[in-house]
Amino acid sequence: MSLQLFLPYEERTLSLKNRMVMAPMTRCRAAEGDIPTPLMAEYYAQRATAGLIITEGIPVSNKARGYLWTPGIYTREQTDGWKQVTAAVHEKSCQIYAQIWHTGRVSHTSLQPNNEQPEGATDEAPGDAVCFATRMATRLTFQSVHLYHWKQKGLREYATSLYRPR
Repeated sequence: MSLQLFLPYEERTLSLKNRMVMAPMTRCRAAEGDIPTPLMAEYYAQRATAGLIITEGIPVSNKARGYLWTPGIYTREQTDGWKQVTAAVHEKSCQIYAQIWHTGRVSHTSLQPNNEQPEGATDEAPGDAVCFATRMATRLTFQSVHLYHWKQKGLREYATSLYRPR
């Protein structure tokens, strides 16, 4: 019996060095300002023997947070931090997908600006924060973007139009 887990995987736009995938796990290791840190780059690089890594949930705005210390993707400092992470993973010939999210009403007022009530998903078109985060993720050389628990009309179509296989 052969161990196919270690064999390369190819299918249309997905090409992996092996069939191992690291599932997303929220680590809560961001610095003040929800900025990805060098420790996070090291953490992801240490796991880059997998064929594919899916990041922890990345909040798309300061209103999208559901947990403390989760790395965002909505400021220049945050995107600079993610550049370190993607570079470290790519150096090990691994692919990395960004899992962007908005936790909606799962969040708590203590995590929201001005202690406001958390916002929930609506039937409106994707907001500016989602559009910006998706564009940033593709510019940061993530191979793809995974939208977590989005129920907004038109969002899947929008994200699909931004997907650029590498």
